Amino acid sequence: MIVKLIYYKLLIKIIKLIFFKNIPKFIAPFLTEVEYKFFFLSLSDNKFDYDRRDNKVSKILNDLETNGYSIIENYFSKDDCQKIIREIDSFIDNYPDLIFKNEPYDQRIFGAENFSNNIKNFYSDKNLSKLATIYNKKDTKACFTLAAKINSLKGNEGSGGGWHRDGFFRQFKTLLYLSDVCNKNGPFQIILNSHKLKSYLSDIKKGNLGYMQYRISNNEVNKILNKNNKRLKTFNAKAGTLILFDTTTIHRGCPLESGSRYALTNYFYVQDQISDALYKKFKVLTKNYIQKK
Repeated sequence: MIVKLIYYKLLIKIIKLIFFKNIPKFIAPFLTEVEYKFFFLSLSDNKFDYDRRDNKVSKILNDLETNGYSIIENYFSKDDCQKIIREIDSFIDNYPDLIFKNEPYDQRIFGAENFSNNIKNFYSDKNLSKLATIYNKKDTKACFTLAAKINSLKGNEGSGGGWHRDGFFRQFKTLLYLSDVCNKNGPFQIILNSHKLKSYLSDIKKGNLGYMQYRISNNEVNKILNKNNKRLKTFNAKAGTLILFDTTTIHRGCPLESGSRYALTNYFYVQDQISDALYKKFKVLTKNYIQKK
Protein backbone atom coordinates (compact mmCIF):
# COMPACT_ATOMS: atom_id res chain seq x y z
CA MET A 1 0.00 0.00 0.00
CA ILE A 2 2.81 2.43 0.88
CA VAL A 3 4.45 1.80 -2.50
CA LYS A 4 1.16 2.56 -4.27
CA LEU A 5 0.70 5.76 -2.29
CA ILE A 6 4.20 6.94 -3.19
CA TYR A 7 3.65 5.99 -6.85
CA TYR A 8 0.33 7.87 -7.08
CA LYS A 9 1.72 10.91 -5.28
CA LEU A 10 4.74 11.12 -7.60
CA LEU A 11 2.57 10.62 -10.68
CA ILE A 12 0.25 13.46 -9.62
CA LYS A 13 3.21 15.78 -9.01
CA ILE A 14 4.84 14.93 -12.34
CA ILE A 15 1.64 15.52 -14.34
CA LYS A 16 0.98 18.86 -12.63
CA LEU A 17 4.60 19.89 -13.08
CA ILE A 18 4.45 19.12 -16.80
CA PHE A 19 1.26 21.06 -17.39
CA PHE A 20 1.86 23.78 -14.77
CA LYS A 21 -1.62 23.09 -13.31
CA ASN A 22 -3.30 23.99 -16.61
CA ILE A 23 -4.53 20.45 -17.07
CA PRO A 24 -5.89 19.80 -20.59
CA LYS A 25 -9.24 18.05 -20.88
CA PHE A 26 -7.77 14.91 -22.42
CA ILE A 27 -5.69 14.37 -19.25
CA ALA A 28 -8.57 15.13 -16.84
CA PRO A 29 -10.04 11.58 -16.64
CA PHE A 30 -6.65 9.95 -16.06
CA LEU A 31 -5.47 12.44 -13.44
CA THR A 32 -8.86 12.31 -11.68
CA GLU A 33 -8.61 8.52 -11.48
CA VAL A 34 -5.10 8.67 -10.00
CA GLU A 35 -6.10 11.29 -7.43
CA TYR A 36 -9.27 9.38 -6.55
CA LYS A 37 -7.30 6.18 -5.91
CA PHE A 38 -4.65 8.05 -3.93
CA PHE A 39 -7.28 9.73 -1.75
CA PHE A 40 -9.17 6.59 -0.82
CA LEU A 41 -6.05 4.51 -0.38
CA SER A 42 -4.80 7.10 2.11
CA LEU A 43 -8.04 6.65 4.09
CA SER A 44 -7.64 2.91 4.52
CA ASP A 45 -5.86 3.28 7.88
CA ASN A 46 -8.41 5.78 9.15
CA LYS A 47 -11.49 3.61 9.44
CA PHE A 48 -13.82 4.59 12.26
CA ASP A 49 -15.65 1.52 13.40
CA TYR A 50 -19.27 1.37 14.53
CA ASP A 51 -21.73 -1.19 15.79
CA ARG A 52 -22.85 -2.91 12.59
CA ARG A 53 -25.85 -4.28 14.45
CA ASP A 54 -27.24 -0.76 14.33
CA ASN A 55 -29.41 -1.20 11.26
CA LYS A 56 -30.27 2.49 10.94
CA VAL A 57 -26.64 3.57 10.81
CA SER A 58 -25.75 0.72 8.44
CA LYS A 59 -28.57 1.67 6.07
CA ILE A 60 -27.59 5.35 6.01
CA LEU A 61 -23.94 4.54 5.29
CA ASN A 62 -24.89 2.03 2.62
CA ASP A 63 -27.22 4.56 0.98
CA LEU A 64 -24.46 7.19 0.99
CA GLU A 65 -21.90 4.83 -0.51
CA THR A 66 -24.32 3.46 -3.11
CA ASN A 67 -26.36 6.47 -4.21
CA GLY A 68 -24.67 9.47 -2.63
CA TYR A 69 -27.58 10.28 -0.29
CA SER A 70 -29.84 9.00 2.46
CA ILE A 71 -33.20 10.29 3.69
CA ILE A 72 -34.72 10.41 7.17
CA GLU A 73 -38.33 11.56 7.32
CA ASN A 74 -39.78 13.54 10.23
CA TYR A 75 -36.36 14.38 11.66
CA PHE A 76 -37.86 17.60 12.99
CA SER A 77 -41.55 18.13 13.73
CA LYS A 78 -43.58 20.53 11.59
CA ASP A 79 -44.07 22.77 14.66
CA ASP A 80 -40.31 23.00 15.25
CA CYS A 81 -39.80 23.81 11.56
CA GLN A 82 -42.38 26.60 11.75
CA LYS A 83 -40.66 28.06 14.83
CA ILE A 84 -37.34 28.15 13.01
CA ILE A 85 -38.91 29.74 9.91
CA ARG A 86 -40.29 32.54 12.08
CA GLU A 87 -36.85 33.02 13.65
CA ILE A 88 -35.19 33.18 10.22
CA ASP A 89 -37.72 35.73 8.93
CA SER A 90 -37.29 37.82 12.08
CA PHE A 91 -33.50 37.76 11.74
CA ILE A 92 -33.70 38.80 8.08
CA ASP A 93 -36.00 41.70 8.98
CA ASN A 94 -33.94 42.88 11.97
CA TYR A 95 -30.41 42.31 10.64
CA PRO A 96 -30.52 42.81 6.86
CA ASP A 97 -26.85 43.83 6.81
CA LEU A 98 -25.84 40.44 8.27
CA ILE A 99 -27.47 38.43 5.51
CA PHE A 100 -25.05 36.83 3.03
CA LYS A 101 -26.44 37.44 -0.46
CA ASN A 102 -24.76 35.95 -3.50
CA GLU A 103 -27.94 36.83 -5.40
CA PRO A 104 -31.05 38.84 -4.42
CA TYR A 105 -33.17 35.68 -4.32
CA ASP A 106 -30.79 33.71 -2.09
CA GLN A 107 -30.80 34.92 1.54
CA ARG A 108 -28.22 33.07 3.65
CA ILE A 109 -27.19 33.16 7.30
CA PHE A 110 -23.96 31.27 8.00
CA GLY A 111 -23.55 30.56 11.70
CA ALA A 112 -27.30 30.48 12.29
CA GLU A 113 -26.80 28.29 15.37
CA ASN A 114 -25.64 31.46 17.12
CA PHE A 115 -29.02 33.21 17.05
CA SER A 116 -31.41 30.29 17.61
CA ASN A 117 -31.41 27.49 20.16
CA ASN A 118 -33.72 25.52 17.86
CA ILE A 119 -31.14 25.68 15.08
CA LYS A 120 -28.38 24.95 17.59
CA ASN A 121 -30.09 21.61 18.35
CA PHE A 122 -29.57 20.67 14.70
CA TYR A 123 -26.00 22.00 14.61
CA SER A 124 -24.93 20.12 17.76
CA ASP A 125 -26.61 16.80 16.87
CA LYS A 126 -24.02 14.21 17.94
CA ASN A 127 -25.57 11.47 15.81
CA LEU A 128 -24.98 13.50 12.64
CA SER A 129 -21.38 14.28 13.60
CA LYS A 130 -20.81 10.58 14.28
CA LEU A 131 -22.19 9.65 10.86
CA ALA A 132 -20.00 12.30 9.22
CA THR A 133 -16.90 10.92 10.94
CA ILE A 134 -17.68 7.31 9.99
CA TYR A 135 -18.43 8.23 6.39
CA ASN A 136 -15.38 10.48 5.96
CA LYS A 137 -13.16 7.99 7.84
CA LYS A 138 -11.60 10.97 9.60
CA ASP A 139 -12.50 13.03 12.65
CA THR A 140 -15.22 15.34 11.38
CA LYS A 141 -17.25 18.10 12.99
CA ALA A 142 -20.08 20.46 12.12
CA CYS A 143 -18.37 23.84 11.73
CA PHE A 144 -21.51 25.92 11.28
CA THR A 145 -25.13 25.80 10.14
CA LEU A 146 -26.55 27.68 7.18
CA ALA A 147 -30.11 28.95 7.45
CA ALA A 148 -31.39 29.79 3.98
CA LYS A 149 -34.48 31.33 2.45
CA ILE A 150 -34.63 31.03 -1.33
CA ASN A 151 -37.24 33.12 -3.16
CA SER A 152 -38.82 32.67 -6.58
CA LEU A 153 -37.57 35.93 -8.08
CA LYS A 154 -37.35 36.15 -11.85
CA GLY A 155 -34.14 34.63 -13.18
CA ASN A 156 -33.30 32.74 -9.98
CA GLU A 157 -30.97 29.77 -10.36
CA GLY A 158 -32.07 28.06 -7.15
CA SER A 159 -30.02 27.29 -4.07
CA GLY A 160 -26.32 27.03 -4.79
CA GLY A 161 -26.55 28.94 -8.07
CA GLY A 162 -26.86 25.96 -10.40
CA TRP A 163 -25.25 22.53 -10.83
CA HIS A 164 -21.97 22.04 -8.99
CA ARG A 165 -19.84 19.89 -6.71
CA ASP A 166 -18.69 21.26 -3.34
CA GLY A 167 -15.46 19.28 -3.53
CA PHE A 168 -13.93 16.10 -4.87
CA PHE A 169 -13.71 12.50 -3.65
CA ARG A 170 -15.52 12.79 -0.28
CA GLN A 171 -17.45 15.47 1.58
CA PHE A 172 -20.57 15.40 3.73
CA LYS A 173 -23.53 17.69 4.50
CA THR A 174 -26.96 17.37 6.06
CA LEU A 175 -29.89 19.33 4.63
CA LEU A 176 -33.10 19.80 6.61
CA TYR A 177 -36.23 21.00 4.84
CA LEU A 178 -38.10 23.50 7.01
CA SER A 179 -40.93 23.96 4.50
CA ASP A 180 -42.74 21.51 2.26
CA VAL A 181 -40.85 21.24 -1.01
CA CYS A 182 -42.31 20.29 -4.39
CA ASN A 183 -41.28 20.69 -8.03
CA LYS A 184 -42.23 24.39 -8.05
CA ASN A 185 -40.33 25.72 -5.02
CA GLY A 186 -36.78 24.55 -5.48
CA PRO A 187 -36.32 20.87 -4.61
CA PHE A 188 -32.81 19.58 -4.01
CA GLN A 189 -31.50 17.48 -6.92
CA ILE A 190 -28.49 15.22 -7.43
CA ILE A 191 -27.05 13.10 -10.21
CA LEU A 192 -27.03 9.60 -8.74
CA ASN A 193 -23.66 7.84 -8.42
CA SER A 194 -21.75 10.92 -9.53
CA HIS A 195 -19.48 10.49 -6.48
CA LYS A 196 -18.20 7.10 -7.69
CA LEU A 197 -15.04 6.65 -9.73
CA LYS A 198 -16.69 4.91 -12.69
CA SER A 199 -19.31 7.66 -12.99
CA TYR A 200 -16.70 10.38 -12.36
CA LEU A 201 -14.75 9.26 -15.39
CA SER A 202 -17.71 8.63 -17.70
CA ASP A 203 -19.33 11.95 -16.69
CA ILE A 204 -16.13 13.87 -17.43
CA LYS A 205 -16.08 12.37 -20.92
CA LYS A 206 -19.81 12.71 -21.61
CA GLY A 207 -19.98 16.30 -20.41
CA ASN A 208 -16.56 17.21 -21.81
CA LEU A 209 -15.68 18.56 -18.36
CA GLY A 210 -12.39 20.09 -17.35
CA TYR A 211 -10.08 18.93 -14.58
CA MET A 212 -11.59 19.54 -11.11
CA GLN A 213 -14.49 21.45 -12.66
CA TYR A 214 -16.77 22.55 -9.81
CA ARG A 215 -19.43 24.44 -11.74
CA ILE A 216 -21.37 22.48 -14.37
CA SER A 217 -23.71 24.05 -16.89
CA ASN A 218 -27.23 22.81 -17.71
CA ASN A 219 -25.96 21.85 -21.16
CA GLU A 220 -23.16 19.74 -19.66
CA VAL A 221 -25.60 18.04 -17.27
CA ASN A 222 -27.92 17.27 -20.19
CA LYS A 223 -25.03 15.55 -21.98
CA ILE A 224 -24.28 13.50 -18.85
CA LEU A 225 -27.94 12.46 -18.52
CA ASN A 226 -28.51 12.05 -22.25
CA LYS A 227 -28.95 8.25 -22.19
CA ASN A 228 -29.98 7.78 -18.57
CA ASN A 229 -32.40 10.36 -17.14
CA LYS A 230 -33.09 7.99 -14.25
CA ARG A 231 -29.86 9.25 -12.65
CA LEU A 232 -31.57 12.57 -11.93
CA LYS A 233 -32.98 12.38 -8.39
CA THR A 234 -35.38 15.12 -7.25
CA PHE A 235 -36.22 15.41 -3.55
CA ASN A 236 -39.83 16.47 -3.15
CA ALA A 237 -40.54 16.09 0.57
CA LYS A 238 -42.34 17.42 3.62
CA ALA A 239 -40.98 19.88 6.17
CA GLY A 240 -38.83 18.07 8.72
CA THR A 241 -37.24 15.75 6.13
CA LEU A 242 -33.48 15.31 6.52
CA ILE A 243 -31.27 14.62 3.50
CA LEU A 244 -27.75 13.38 4.22
CA PHE A 245 -25.57 13.55 1.12
CA ASP A 246 -22.09 13.40 -0.30
CA THR A 247 -21.45 16.86 -1.74
CA THR A 248 -18.96 15.51 -4.26
CA THR A 249 -22.05 14.40 -6.19
CA ILE A 250 -23.21 16.77 -8.91
CA HIS A 251 -26.12 18.59 -7.25
CA ARG A 252 -28.18 21.78 -7.05
CA GLY A 253 -31.29 23.38 -5.66
CA CYS A 254 -33.73 23.52 -8.56
CA PRO A 255 -34.76 27.04 -9.72
CA LEU A 256 -37.98 28.16 -8.04
CA GLU A 257 -41.10 28.73 -10.14
CA SER A 258 -43.15 30.03 -7.20
CA GLY A 259 -43.08 30.51 -3.42
CA SER A 260 -40.03 30.13 -1.19
CA ARG A 261 -37.91 27.35 0.24
CA TYR A 262 -36.56 27.37 3.79
CA ALA A 263 -33.82 24.95 4.84
CA LEU A 264 -30.95 24.36 7.25
CA THR A 265 -27.63 22.88 6.18
CA ASN A 266 -24.88 21.60 8.46
CA TYR A 267 -21.41 22.11 6.96
CA PHE A 268 -19.11 19.30 8.08
CA TYR A 269 -15.33 19.39 7.73
CA VAL A 270 -12.47 17.13 8.73
CA GLN A 271 -9.99 18.60 11.19
CA ASP A 272 -7.28 19.56 8.68
CA GLN A 273 -9.81 21.59 6.64
CA ILE A 274 -10.87 23.80 9.55
CA SER A 275 -9.22 27.22 9.77
CA ASP A 276 -9.96 30.89 10.33
CA ALA A 277 -9.86 31.30 6.56
CA LEU A 278 -12.77 28.85 6.22
CA TYR A 279 -14.96 30.90 8.55
CA LYS A 280 -13.95 34.14 6.81
CA LYS A 281 -14.73 32.64 3.40
CA PHE A 282 -18.35 32.05 4.39
CA LYS A 283 -18.57 35.16 6.60
CA VAL A 284 -19.79 33.02 9.47
CA LEU A 285 -21.54 35.03 12.17
CA THR A 286 -20.42 34.69 15.76
CA LYS A 287 -22.70 35.04 18.77
CA ASN A 288 -20.73 38.05 20.07
CA TYR A 289 -21.00 39.85 16.73
CA ILE A 290 -24.78 39.35 16.59
CA GLN A 291 -25.16 40.61 20.18
CA LYS A 292 -23.16 43.77 19.35
CA LYS A 293 -25.59 44.47 16.53
